[in-house]
Amino acid sequence: MLVETETIRLADVGVHVMVVVASQVIYLWANTQPLLGALTMAMPSRLDATPLGMVLKRGLDDDLAESFAKRLARKFGVQVFVSCELPRELADLREGVEKRLTDTVKGIVERPDVQAALFPAAEPEAAQAS
Repeated sequence: MLVETETIRLADVGVHVMVVVASQVIYLWANTQPLLGALTMAMPSRLDATPLGMVLKRGLDDDLAESFAKRLARKFGVQVFVSCELPRELADLREGVEKRLTDTVKGIVERPDVQAALFPAAEPEAAQAS
């Protein structure tokens, strides 16, 4: 499991971002304060191009968190949890906020060490048989 943290500036507001990557799972937390906001989950569907998603914990930004989780699940093909609650002054910049967060997550997830954690190599069949 890998944990990456950073602070990004959006419209002169510092947004703290934490990305946790484990086998086949990405967890993204983004907030201006150390609080758990809306918590959503999405995962790719074998039956539809649109990932399945649901709100696990209600918050001020359920729609943002759920749409963002679905977008990331579609992009990376894994289960994604998103906890996101951003201040009202960023509401008008929603598209830019999502793009900036997506770029941040993409930059982390596409690193070789993170790819190895996200998609661990399958164990050889001989090792599984013993």
